[in-house]
Amino acid sequence: MQIEHPSLRRLFAYWDEKRAGRIAPARDEIDPVDVPDILPNMFIYRVLDGGADFRMSLFGTALVEVFRRDFTGETFEKIFNGPDREAIRAEYRQVAVEARPVCVRHDASWINRDHVEYERLLLPLSDDGKTVNRLLGGTYFDRFGT
Repeated sequence: MQIEHPSLRRLFAYWDEKRAGRIAPARDEIDPVDVPDILPNMFIYRVLDGGADFRMSLFGTALVEVFRRDFTGETFEKIFNGPDREAIRAEYRQVAVEARPVCVRHDASWINRDHVEYERLLLPLSDDGKTVNRLLGGTYFDRFGT
């Protein structure tokens, strides 16, 4: 897995330190205040029904600014409705089912601004050490063009 954005590399390192050799750290071991510079770009989802859906429980302020809406409390079904919906859902499910991090780059022209791409890191969290019950993530947007 290649992580380009330095803040996402730091988020991965923080998560990896907290998991201490396990499949994933528990949610209560993750304190977003430990990584204050990343917090505006962080999010946490609750995994619902084994990955059938996801509910946003933390949505950083930088993400609110980009999306022009706070999605805290919303489900994946209500948040995502674009052409990449199923591909994105598959990435989330992969992390939930396989308990492995995923980092991807996607086009974000759907936000109707200058050409934009984003890099998103998804990390599993597990309160029982066996089942992924939350996803910790970070997203950074890059603007290209004029």
